[in-house]
Amino acid sequence: MNYNNWPVREHSLGSLFLDPKNPRLPRKDTPYTQNEIIAELVKRNDVYELAKNIADDGYGPMELIVVFKDEEDGKKYVLEGNRRLTACKLLHNPELAPDEYKKKYKLQAKKIDPSDVSKLRTVLAPDRESAYKMIVRKHTKPTVKDWKPIMKAHFYARPIEDGLSIEEASELLGVPEGDVRSAISSLQLYEASKKLDLDEETNNVVQDEYKFELSTFERVVTKPKGKEFLGVENDENGNVIVNIKPEEFKKGLKRIVTDLALKKEDSRSLNKTEDIEEYLTDRIDDKDRPDLSRSQPGQKLTEIFDPPKEEGEGDETPEPEPPKPRPPRAPTGLIPSGIVCTTENAKVKEVFKEVKKLSPRAYPNASAMSLRMLLELSTYEYLKAIGELIKWEAELKSKGERLPKFWVPEMKPMLNRIVNNDLIKEAQIKKTLGLIVNDKSSMPILSALNQFVHNSTWHPNEEKLRNIWKDLEEYMKIILKKVETE
Repeated sequence: MNYNNWPVREHSLGSLFLDPKNPRLPRKDTPYTQNEIIAELVKRNDVYELAKNIADDGYGPMELIVVFKDEEDGKKYVLEGNRRLTACKLLHNPELAPDEYKKKYKLQAKKIDPSDVSKLRTVLAPDRESAYKMIVRKHTKPTVKDWKPIMKAHFYARPIEDGLSIEEASELLGVPEGDVRSAISSLQLYEASKKLDLDEETNNVVQDEYKFELSTFERVVTKPKGKEFLGVENDENGNVIVNIKPEEFKKGLKRIVTDLALKKEDSRSLNKTEDIEEYLTDRIDDKDRPDLSRSQPGQKLTEIFDPPKEEGEGDETPEPEPPKPRPPRAPTGLIPSGIVCTTENAKVKEVFKEVKKLSPRAYPNASAMSLRMLLELSTYEYLKAIGELIKWEAELKSKGERLPKFWVPEMKPMLNRIVNNDLIKEAQIKKTLGLIVNDKSSMPILSALNQFVHNSTWHPNEEKLRNIWKDLEEYMKIILKKVETE
């Protein structure tokens, strides 16, 4: 990502909006208002110290605020710098502070000319997703106020909630896929804890993301022994799957949550793997221990606490108008998340995975070369799997042609073989494939891919490559599948 291309602009304070999706904000059922965001950040995120520093030393230009313009409402939301923006808004107008903090901010506001913070320099990101990697890197530095585990979990899970796959989220965030899965698992278990039937004292701690020991909780429930105790496992996307009766699962989760909330256990007593195993094995009474013999078919944890409603179920209160759907976001790589590769060839699988991850916007040349490689390798392996290569080789030898010991046909003859010998029965796909191979057709894709690779004056770009993939997609779905042999 070339951040140098992002424009730097100066915006008035009133034209910049705090991000309601800021991972520092605890989750709630209704959207945050701007005043609610200010209150939350003031109470829990040391905004006062930041405001005091600005009042004493001035607003330094060293760090620009990162914003993006939302296509739905046209507003500019801050992706990075929400605490700084809050501090400036309160120095400019202390009346925005929660009542119990107004006096403090009014004292600081007297030290500064309001015009000093009335306009802020910003850098404009093309969209929310483009800033993800930069934000993740920044919040792993010791000079920046660290995110708590729940904040990191919120942020890592956000792309999944927006419809991306694990692989796409990993690429977008610049973190391992395992970290994204762990975040989803931890977040689901914590959200489930907040819905348990708890006593008031315990519930008050669990509901407060700043009081509850989420890092220790995460350490217990995500260890193999913790999953075994609760009767859960994770699917390939990190979702928590409950394999025992819901009441048994809730019983075990309630005991762990209560012990942590009431400080009966803490990070010291549950520091090591053996500590956790001892706690789960020896320090939990039988009455609070899930009965693993009461098994059931795996059920998503989210469905246990928020089961889908039957048609006609619920009160007669009219549903609020659903938000306007966002246009579907293009995948990070060329290949959409719904396309899978089940061929048995390891090399094809490796190239497929790389093409799926590689951004054609950032790496158009590498994407073009990798796509051509995937097309050629998968076509060869398909012909080999259906036994066509052996037939072809025998035909050529019967005509007296001398073939090298390790004969591999070129891509254009392979594609022509598929078309001319009816090796794919779908008429429309076969017709499209014929146009792809024909250099003089309206869609000479093979020629274009060859030029991208071999001609130094031909330059691919994201739009061209995505259009090529669209034309190839139905054919690729066929040849990327494992060929079932009788």
